[in-house]
Amino acid sequence: MLPFCFFIERLFSLFLLL
Repeated sequence: MLPFCFFIERLFSLFLLL
């Protein structure tokens, strides 16, 4: 489950960059 949370955080970061 940990990797999944990290993946979501990564996607969120990308959205913030946009």
